Amino acid sequence: MVSSAMWLRDEIKTQVVQAVNLGPFSFTLNGVYTGIMASLTCLPVIMAIVLLFQYSRPSNKGDRRVRDMETGDTPEAPTQQGQAKGLPHWCNYVAWVLVVLSAVGSAVFTVLYSMYWGKDKSERWLSVYFIAFWADIFVMQPGKILFLTIVTCFVGKTQAVKKMFKKKRGPALIKASMVSSQRETDFNCDAFRMRRKMERLSMRSLANIKQARMRQRRDRRFGETVWDIAWFCCFLLLVLSIAIEHHNTTEGFHQTLSTTNTFLQSVDDVNDPLTFWSWLNETALQSFYPETSYNGDKPRWFEKVFTADMQTVLVYPPSLIQGRVKPGPCVVPVAIQHLFEECSSPYDEHAKETGAFEEGWKRVRNTSAVESAAPGWIYLPNNDPSLPIYGVTTHYWGDGFGLHLGKSADEMRSILADLMANRWIDKHTRVIFLEAMLYNGNVDLFTSLTVVFEFSEMAGVFSRHHVQTFRLHQRPGTIGYIYALLEIIYVIILLYTLWREVKTARTVGLAYLKGAWNIIEIFNFFLALIVIALYGFKAIYSSRALVAIKEEKDQVHHFRSAVNISQVYGWFLAFLAFVNMMKLLRLLRFNPFLAKLMSVFRGMAGEFSSFIFYFFFWMSAFGVYAYLMFGLTVTEYSSISKSFSTLFQMSLGNFYYYQLQEAAPILGPIFFFAFISIIFLVLMNIAMAIIDSALPEMRNHDMPEEDRYFIQGLWERFTAFFGFWKAPATDDDSMDTLHDSLIEVEIKVEKLWLKRQSLFNLKMKDADLPAEPEFVPTVRDAPDAAAVELRHRVIKVRAASPTICTDSGSQGTHSESKTPVVVTSRSPAKEEDTPESHQTKQVRKIKSVLSKGGKSDKTSTRRVRFAQVVLVRHTEERKVEWPSVKLSIHDKATLAFGEMLTDNHIQAVQILLRRQYPALQGLEAPAVGHCEDGFAKITGTGLQIHHNGSQHWVLSSCAGGQVRLYDSLGVAMTPSLQIQLYQSYAAFADQARKVLTVILPDIQRQENVFDCGLFAIAWAVDIAEGQDVSRVVYDVKKMRSHLETCFEQGKLTPFPRKTSCRKVGPTKAQQISLVCYCQQGERLGRMQNCKACRRIFHVNCLPVSHFSDGKLACGYCGV
Repeated sequence: MVSSAMWLRDEIKTQVVQAVNLGPFSFTLNGVYTGIMASLTCLPVIMAIVLLFQYSRPSNKGDRRVRDMETGDTPEAPTQQGQAKGLPHWCNYVAWVLVVLSAVGSAVFTVLYSMYWGKDKSERWLSVYFIAFWADIFVMQPGKILFLTIVTCFVGKTQAVKKMFKKKRGPALIKASMVSSQRETDFNCDAFRMRRKMERLSMRSLANIKQARMRQRRDRRFGETVWDIAWFCCFLLLVLSIAIEHHNTTEGFHQTLSTTNTFLQSVDDVNDPLTFWSWLNETALQSFYPETSYNGDKPRWFEKVFTADMQTVLVYPPSLIQGRVKPGPCVVPVAIQHLFEECSSPYDEHAKETGAFEEGWKRVRNTSAVESAAPGWIYLPNNDPSLPIYGVTTHYWGDGFGLHLGKSADEMRSILADLMANRWIDKHTRVIFLEAMLYNGNVDLFTSLTVVFEFSEMAGVFSRHHVQTFRLHQRPGTIGYIYALLEIIYVIILLYTLWREVKTARTVGLAYLKGAWNIIEIFNFFLALIVIALYGFKAIYSSRALVAIKEEKDQVHHFRSAVNISQVYGWFLAFLAFVNMMKLLRLLRFNPFLAKLMSVFRGMAGEFSSFIFYFFFWMSAFGVYAYLMFGLTVTEYSSISKSFSTLFQMSLGNFYYYQLQEAAPILGPIFFFAFISIIFLVLMNIAMAIIDSALPEMRNHDMPEEDRYFIQGLWERFTAFFGFWKAPATDDDSMDTLHDSLIEVEIKVEKLWLKRQSLFNLKMKDADLPAEPEFVPTVRDAPDAAAVELRHRVIKVRAASPTICTDSGSQGTHSESKTPVVVTSRSPAKEEDTPESHQTKQVRKIKSVLSKGGKSDKTSTRRVRFAQVVLVRHTEERKVEWPSVKLSIHDKATLAFGEMLTDNHIQAVQILLRRQYPALQGLEAPAVGHCEDGFAKITGTGLQIHHNGSQHWVLSSCAGGQVRLYDSLGVAMTPSLQIQLYQSYAAFADQARKVLTVILPDIQRQENVFDCGLFAIAWAVDIAEGQDVSRVVYDVKKMRSHLETCFEQGKLTPFPRKTSCRKVGPTKAQQISLVCYCQQGERLGRMQNCKACRRIFHVNCLPVSHFSDGKLACGYCGV
């Protein structure tokens, strides 16, 4: 406040107060100067206070009594590289002193300034200050913060990347006597946490990676959208500023109103030639050259240059232009030749009079007489391009017999008297134009005044006036240069945008024209180029008009052209601003309610287009009839355009009944009620019916998932900015918390070990340490080393079982001796006679594993945990009533609310498939593939839905000896999925090379991360029916409801699909090799493929860990 008061200047002392208009905002250069200098004045003090607080070191006087409960050491301080940097701690007190002094001192001087200014100026300054203050908070400060944040994040990110990937220095020579405290200092806790965090992030599952990618794409789209919106708003503000500057709406309106009230008084009273001469000698003469002032006195010498409003001056003397017709173009009928000697023809381009005449309209025959003819009696053509001048009955082009009315009142009075004496107006006169050009220096605006007097064939006079206010040249001074700079910036931005759109169109091709907004963008470029061309023509004709004023030659025609070009330029500029503002509607697609409204328009587009054609057919019939029937007597129907305009107003409720009744007492009311019955009652109700029929489809309209996900992210960012949003807790968050806790435990253990070493010399060897630890915790039933060792898992391929299964999910399997046992079941009633199913055996094995989990056998802890998971799944599976396929409430909610399908849904589907297609093999519970024995071998036609171990369902099938894998994501096969496929389809593998070839067809992809199970089920049903699913396009919105219906009916039917077929891409194939020689599958971590022998090995199973160059050694061939 005090800096604003220091730099405040009185605008009254300046010569001209010029304001800059940027759209709806207006400010002066003095205000801009004051704001900039006030900000620069405050900046050093604010930066000093902030830097003192930020870089002052904390006090060294800490509480020595605080100790870490684990290590017994002082609390961990932030890790620093080298000595502590910053300002001394006493700088904090200096900062506080500056805060107090800046507040108190500014308040005192602000009060003193207000006392010096007085009440009025202080109130004006305070109001302006608060406006600038709030504008700075909501407009300038967010921009500054955004810019500084971008710069800071970029610099910070660069430094962080450099630190993360900074190469370690070469090994330094460390003396043996170095104390261990230095090693403890070298231990970087932050780097250790970062390394563990990166390891954690690298182990994310596929679903989490895809979700993160979706979030990343959403954030990228959010940034692009916000940038596009900000860029477009600035561009729109630029266009509005240029348009408002050209039109000068407020100033131009008052100038037009003043001209109309001053120069067009009693112009409507002119109805014959006598009243026309009277109006010219009285009203027009006193308006252009006033002989008395407002108080009745004669005007002083400096007031004689002004017109009657004492604000404007005449650029050149007013002029009169007459349009005449030739005598004798029409013939008087014989029946009335005794009454009329000749007839009067209407005005048109073929009947108009040209040439030179003497006074009294005597035609001149020789050339010398033409050059000496008096003004007003010679035809003056209009060679410059101009718009037509519209009258009441027709339009004109401004050519005719013209003359100036003089530069003073006496000269004008003399010219008018001479014209009246020589009968300048006679029966061949059809139109007279009174033209004048005014200039108001206070607002730097020109005003063109044109009054049209039309003389009809029956000696009547009709008048019409045109007043156009415009700016002929650019504003003088600094403001003019600012607007010229804005115009240059607009052209540069337009060319850049045009180049970008052309580049996009060349990349996309003809598909670019299919977008509605792209068509609008092309139209916008077309308008912008027209505006630029008109701007050039406007500058050229304006300069010609100014030159004509100096030379006093042909001023009327040059200014008429300049006025017309300026008017057309204003029209196109306003239309350009309109189109750019309409482009803001594109942002409304993110509003769900307006998106539904747009879906209504799209739904009724076909029917409504037919209705519009039908509507205008009836309107045309009524409009033509009204023009022909009532055009001679009713003003509202005197022309075709007025007739259609009147009928359209009547269709909206603005009735003209009494005019029709007066013109035609019988046909008028009949026409009115017929129009109301057909147009207003019938057709309008049909239009409402079309709209109502489209509303139900609008209620079922759903926004695209991408837009809905984007709006959700936008709302999260908006609420998080104000601190209202709270991230929902997930399982990953719990695991991250646990992982962070383990990292802290590791750090504390490392510090304890370093602290232990600090008690000894670094030269102490491990052999010098005690053989037994000082403290051994009590462990119940501690197993030996052999018990802890992981049991080697061998992938066993069970023999094929028959295809006939029970409804409970059991399937004939082999016995304990692994001998194939074939069990047949004719009906569900004989289920109790069948041997134990394979799943029952698996459950018994799992229970036995769990019962021995506490004993010191060879079963690992990892296997016990997995057995618990499978047992829980089997228990939940038993809870579901599989014979009637009745799912639990949780499973129904999962299916209804768009979540990922569980193994309960998959098993229920496979039971229904076994019922409907008993010849199919496979169709085992997905959890069986993760057990010890795995899936049974398939020898014929079969299907199987797999869980790949990364939260994803896929479908495999075998037909004609070919194994196919249907994956809705199209990602690489996980090691778990490879093992399951090799177990199921080992009969179709190349036994010599031990390789299984799997075909990967090109199929429809899922649109989110939750519908993989639905696609697997849909493909399974269609493949069981013998159909090719590569060209099928399913209706994703109806898949879940269809599956619910199938569960209710207890029968699977093909899923709903769209009528269109998809284009089939190339089919891929992949070969599955043998697993690692340890035969432990994917459960031992990351696997690598040897480039020499093509075998797969676990990294943890390799005998040699790493070479110096970071490569691994093969466990089979040694490469």
